[in-house]
Amino acid sequence: MTAYQTKLEKLVETVSYDPGRQAKATKHGFAIERKAFELLQNHPNVVKAERQIFNSEIDGFSKIDVVLTTKSGTKVYVPIAKDLWLGTSQQDRLQVQFIKLESGKLDNIHYCYLCYTPFSEVLNKKVSSKARRAIMIQKAVKDLVEAKKLHSIDTLWDYLFNV
Repeated sequence: MTAYQTKLEKLVETVSYDPGRQAKATKHGFAIERKAFELLQNHPNVVKAERQIFNSEIDGFSKIDVVLTTKSGTKVYVPIAKDLWLGTSQQDRLQVQFIKLESGKLDNIHYCYLCYTPFSEVLNKKVSSKARRAIMIQKAVKDLVEAKKLHSIDTLWDYLFNV
């Protein structure tokens, strides 16, 4: 476990949840977003941090969870999710990110999808050669990580020093 991941997990644990599976999942997602925002706005290279910003060039449907402006004036767009691989809707979201990457839409944008759950679990998992979906998920995660478009809190923290 890395330093900022541990810190984020401890912050998220401080948030209480209402009963009910969906209410808990929604509250947990909002807690991750709020606590990640609190950490990121205190990054030494960040001069401005905003939440829930709409930018149609980045995403025509949804607001971006966090937008950071660095000392160089660079805007970094940070959508946040618990993961992008465990359920069908998360996998659909992963596929959209992968298509954006493959199409070149993200080439000149500092777009950094922050995942709360470490993606090393997906990358290191042994899958059968017949597991079509699992293979596609691993490829998408690997390509997004290599392109610096998919991050843990720790890799995003390091990335922000260089923009």
